[in-house]
Amino acid sequence: MGAWVMALFGGIGEIIASWMAKKTIFATALIAGFLALTTAFVAVLHGLQSSLFGVLPEWAVGLGYLIPNNGSVCFSACVAARIARWVYDYHKDVLVASATV
Repeated sequence: MGAWVMALFGGIGEIIASWMAKKTIFATALIAGFLALTTAFVAVLHGLQSSLFGVLPEWAVGLGYLIPNNGSVCFSACVAARIARWVYDYHKDVLVASATV
């Protein structure tokens, strides 16, 4: 009887552990994807910003001082967050549509 109870609780523990592992792996992949998107956007915006100041006329170069040092990082994080939200909404809509079938 004791071995059966131990096997039952062991099986329940195994199910809970595998469920938590799946959640953790998904969250880690989501965070890594978000960081990759943000890093890519930062690199692109830094390149655009540096190339933009090379072609601006003399009177417009001073406008670059109005952009803070971390402006491209903040803008990149906002764009990456919007894309992540779009991906989330898209997958949620797909799951809702497949659940109603």
